[in-house]
Amino acid sequence: MAAPSAPPAAAALTVLLSVGASAPGLLWGGPAARSAAALRPAALRDGEVHRLITYIFVYEDLSSLACGAVIIWYFAGSFEKNVGTVKHCVLTAAFSVLSALLYLFLEPLVSRLLEVGDAKGFMPVAFATLGVSTTRSRMKSTLLFGCRVPVVLVPWLGLCVAWFVPHSSLLGNLCGLLVGEALPLTAMGEASMDPTISAADSTAQQDSLFSMTDVFLISLITGLFTYWFFFRKKKEEVPDLPKMQSVAAPVRDSSFIEKMKKTGRNIVVFYGSQTGTAEEFANRLSKDAHRYGLRGMAADPEEYDLSDLSRLSEIDKSLAVFCMATYGEGDPTDNAQDFYDWLQEADADLSGLRFAVFGLGNKTYEHFNAMGKYVDKRLEELGAQRIFELGLGDDDGNLEEDFITWREQFWPAVCEHFGVEATGEESSIRQYELVVHTDVNMNKVYTGEMGRLKSYENQKPPFDAKNPFLAQVTENRKLNEGGERHLMHLVLDISNSKIRYESGDHVAVYPANDSSLVNQIGEILGTDLDTVMSLNNLDEESNKKHPFPCPTSYRTALTYYLDITNPPRTNVLYELAQYATDAGEQERLRKMASSAPEGKALYLSWVVEARRNILAILQDMPSLHPPIDHLCELLPRLQARYYSIASSSKVHPNSIHICAVTVEYETKTGRLNKGVATNWLKGKVPEQNGSSSLVPMYVRKSQFRLPFKPSTPVIMIGPGTGIAPFIGFIQERAWLKQQGKEVGETVLYYGCRHEREDYLYREELARFQKEGVLTQLNVAFSRDQAEKVYVQHLLKKNKENVWKLINEGMAHIYVCGDARNMARDVQNTFYEIVSEFGNMSQPQAVDYVKKLMTKGRYSLDVWS
Repeated sequence: MAAPSAPPAAAALTVLLSVGASAPGLLWGGPAARSAAALRPAALRDGEVHRLITYIFVYEDLSSLACGAVIIWYFAGSFEKNVGTVKHCVLTAAFSVLSALLYLFLEPLVSRLLEVGDAKGFMPVAFATLGVSTTRSRMKSTLLFGCRVPVVLVPWLGLCVAWFVPHSSLLGNLCGLLVGEALPLTAMGEASMDPTISAADSTAQQDSLFSMTDVFLISLITGLFTYWFFFRKKKEEVPDLPKMQSVAAPVRDSSFIEKMKKTGRNIVVFYGSQTGTAEEFANRLSKDAHRYGLRGMAADPEEYDLSDLSRLSEIDKSLAVFCMATYGEGDPTDNAQDFYDWLQEADADLSGLRFAVFGLGNKTYEHFNAMGKYVDKRLEELGAQRIFELGLGDDDGNLEEDFITWREQFWPAVCEHFGVEATGEESSIRQYELVVHTDVNMNKVYTGEMGRLKSYENQKPPFDAKNPFLAQVTENRKLNEGGERHLMHLVLDISNSKIRYESGDHVAVYPANDSSLVNQIGEILGTDLDTVMSLNNLDEESNKKHPFPCPTSYRTALTYYLDITNPPRTNVLYELAQYATDAGEQERLRKMASSAPEGKALYLSWVVEARRNILAILQDMPSLHPPIDHLCELLPRLQARYYSIASSSKVHPNSIHICAVTVEYETKTGRLNKGVATNWLKGKVPEQNGSSSLVPMYVRKSQFRLPFKPSTPVIMIGPGTGIAPFIGFIQERAWLKQQGKEVGETVLYYGCRHEREDYLYREELARFQKEGVLTQLNVAFSRDQAEKVYVQHLLKKNKENVWKLINEGMAHIYVCGDARNMARDVQNTFYEIVSEFGNMSQPQAVDYVKKLMTKGRYSLDVWS
């Protein structure tokens, strides 16, 4: 049983209370320190259970006190770790009772057989576990005997009761009577059999019905009852009044209409964003509005009531724009899920709404721009008026160019519809103002937290994107035996986090930028990176007060909050151009930011294809020295990186495993670019020199799930690191088999470059195959022969068996890995297999596979 990192507070308090209760006996002897040999026989013979309770609770010597403390430390911490909050309270209370009863039954027998001193610490352990549960419970107060008391006091009140029982003749004899009926303690012998206790003592104990403790308790209870019924000030009854009908509808905080009216806005740009790009585009469109005499605001649909769209016509020259990204296999982003659900269920009349939609997607995915297309179609069905055609951005091509092309046609359409004209050229407008803190309490400065200040020092569940859990790296090993690449397997410890995951889920990791890149930016701009500052939104009505958590230092912002490794977008270049003192460099920046064909071509070749990040641009344009606060305002947020979890929670409930390959390549300019997250993870070595390697993370749920019935066959296709979720799948199938469940065929198609270099998890897969869990292991080594062999070639080779599993076995198909080539080639292979063995035409085979996807029998977890 693993020990927690620190003893629970409740356990520590219990030890202190126990020491206090035991101190007289430990130091001076006396009744509490009476030997076990004398106590036990007398208590058992005379049925004086109160003596047993005294003996159980009070430690007899220092060694037993130390043993009890260790038990509390280990047991209470482990119990809290493995059991949920509400269930924990119930189980710990039950344990408190059962442990005492178990002690009464077994302690005499164990002591007699082993001829050792009595076991110590049952009651303190019970109260400690109860204390842990209540101390960490989410409940603030509870009802106890009709009175509401703070929940943290419950175990200590119970402790007081347990302490009063042996001091009360009435309660002690009552307990003796009750337990004596359940356990024939009174029939275990005559009082005269104990030479250490006289008959007179025994008679005196039995005749003493009330003690001074009883008198005190009865007086206290009587006083409380008297106060409660006669002197307590009762609440006056308030008569029910008829409810009055309000004339005007109340203003809701979630109403974007009221906010637009209050701030004089007439254009609202909603964004559905997973990685921040759609939000960035929405901000750019809202800032564009001022050029046409309009005022815009960017809005997160998660923060507002979208049913108010029907009221947008109340505002003159109003327009709603939607920048909607598509996530996964045609799904809405997390922040647009509620909006998507509302659109599906809504029957609203949006005839007064004017709208336009720009979608962000990737053509390598099956459902390209599904969310943008759905929003555009559904709004029209509800009666809204489209003022400009749907824009479809492709991240597999040049998303920035797609957006600029759509935007430069969108605004003329807006001008024509509303009868307005551009007021002038695009100008630089700061959205945030700089505040430098010269005298600030460093405890109020953000040091990398994503949401709540000091959340990394005081971790509180639940953990999500705004409150990540700091997981400790307990293992980081290299998987490949050779080659230039570095493939690694990491284990993140999630003990005590209450994080739950399923096989197929994703783990999100918040990385940090390379400190050398951050330092170089500071040197070029001549800035003290440790300056503490805040960037405050000039729009006081905006929900977004800062571009990132503030106050913080420039070093922290550039390390944890801002993306400094990806090529900047054209709007950043336009804003930076004003700070170039060289006319040629300034013209070059403005040209790349323009919508002219030669400008787009220059941006594509000089920035995108050359993979120039902000540091490279500053290095290649020596006259460019923007203020660092404006640069921090312009740069996009550093986003979390997602990895398919390479473990099963059934086998590894307290850890999450990651399989990743470090990204490292040389650009056209000769620079060495490194992937932010993978190289950061590569350096996370477990427990070096006493300092632990911590990773901010949270779990994102997925639809990539094993079949509900274990007996259903599965076909898994995952070359390279695409094998990650299938390691978890196979582990879970092995666990199910160990539980006696019938497990269907488990077939894996895996591929790598060379058998002797990057065959990942070779030993694990061989063991699973030997145990009969992995029924088929098909591996393609693409570069070990003259002609390249990929997983789709092995599928064709085994096409008859594949069709039999799909058609007769109702197998589920899973594909994980590269979306651009592998996933498409595998899908085309399934079209061929279905067409050949199902006697279908090509269109029928395509429709058959599409239906498998709809039914959840063909699942994809792919990336580009």
